[in-house]
Amino acid sequence: MNDIVQADNRRVKIPVPLFVIYTFITLAVYILPNTKLTVPYIISGSLMLISLPVIMLLDRKYLNYGVVLLLISSYFLVVHILRYPVLTDGINEVIRNVRFFIPILWGAYGIRFVSEKQKKAILILFFLLTAYILYNTMVALEQEPWIARILAQDQSTSSDEVNAYRLGNVGGYPFSYMIGVVAIMVMSLTLKAKKAVYRIIGAVLMVVIYIYIVQTMYTTLLLLTTSACLILLLVQFKSPLVKLSVLILFFVIAVGFVPLLELTKGLFDSGSLLVTKFEQIIASLTGEGIDALGRRPQLMAGAISNWLSSPIVGMYTKLSAHSLILDFLQSNGLMGFALWIVLFVVAWKLILTELKMANVNPTTFNVAMTYFTVLSFFNDTKWTFDITIAAFFIVPIFCCVFFKNKKSQLSN
Repeated sequence: MNDIVQADNRRVKIPVPLFVIYTFITLAVYILPNTKLTVPYIISGSLMLISLPVIMLLDRKYLNYGVVLLLISSYFLVVHILRYPVLTDGINEVIRNVRFFIPILWGAYGIRFVSEKQKKAILILFFLLTAYILYNTMVALEQEPWIARILAQDQSTSSDEVNAYRLGNVGGYPFSYMIGVVAIMVMSLTLKAKKAVYRIIGAVLMVVIYIYIVQTMYTTLLLLTTSACLILLLVQFKSPLVKLSVLILFFVIAVGFVPLLELTKGLFDSGSLLVTKFEQIIASLTGEGIDALGRRPQLMAGAISNWLSSPIVGMYTKLSAHSLILDFLQSNGLMGFALWIVLFVVAWKLILTELKMANVNPTTFNVAMTYFTVLSFFNDTKWTFDITIAAFFIVPIFCCVFFKNKKSQLSN
């Protein structure tokens, strides 16, 4: 079916759903662990980059954002080369930054230009891929409880045995944190669905998701996903009683956090990494300080120290804090970080503008972006395109399909 859309007061004809076909291919390449391992970098990178000039030409806003994205990314290239004169590394830095933000343009394009049926087709493919990887990973976790964490290691240094799991489409760290975004979508649908059957299906899916999260033993994922779900409870219900109940729950969790962790850790096997992490958190909150949390806080403290030694322009270092935000600060200083924040905030606003024009409630998208922002402080998300594609592209499409406001209402 031909789609006829309006852009910059011109009639633009899209004779075939090329974008949807392109999306199918890109989702398979960037989400399936097998293809992420086997498809050459130059092909996967080019696959994402080729969409940029096409989408930029469709709308003045997209063009402006694309130009700013390229200019700021070029600034990072110049800074990188001045500090560490290796051109290939600098070019990779530019490509990484551009690829990071491209899904935002996909989301904006999808909201305005893609038909309702095509939006649903994209969602069906995404959730089928997610369910397939989730099933494979949960089966693998039954055999090897540490596999989700083992798969977090660099592919280039992984053993053939570990890569065999990837070839079998078993998900690791990026997929696991992408599941947090999926949980936000499922929780939103569960809370807002008018039909009881949808609420039941959503509740069942949330149970499955939480079983998976516990199996992966990612403490940050558990805490962030739970916090996001509580925020959804707070904002989705208009009843003052419900809002008060959620606020009281937040207060009880905050005040009784240590006893709650003591109680919760008893639900898991004593050898579980979750129990170890909970014990570390308890120790850090009861007098032993952040050193009790393990090596991660030390790396983050080192990144902050590096940043403070050159706060304006940053410094070249191979030290990774495993934090996108802190790594950016120590490498690019306040100047580079401010430019990156401009890209991120304008991207966020771009999607919100498109959702408002489409008369779509943006709550789920805002919560997903908040989840991603906090996650980027505690983890290095610059190469986790699974998560950026889900948060920047799939969530806006999801909102369009399920959360359109009535014509008489304005988006929140």
